Amino acid sequence: DRLTPLLPQHPAYALYTSGSTGTPKGTLITHASLTNRLRWMQATYHLNTTDRVLQKTPPTFDVSVWELFWPL
Repeated sequence: DRLTPLLPQHPAYALYTSGSTGTPKGTLITHASLTNRLRWMQATYHLNTTDRVLQKTPPTFDVSVWELFWPL
């Protein structure tokens, strides 16, 4: 079997919300978007090996993605 290479525009995860309308809707977050956010956070807050990150967000909320992956 051949594997398809992972590209920045491929989806990393799906985000579903009912928003203010109450009508469920979803959007795909790409690897490029996620990487961009993590790079911005690192450039702004300079996390290093002596820091600790509190996982305060439930894993069902999209912000948890940054809390989970940024320390890695």
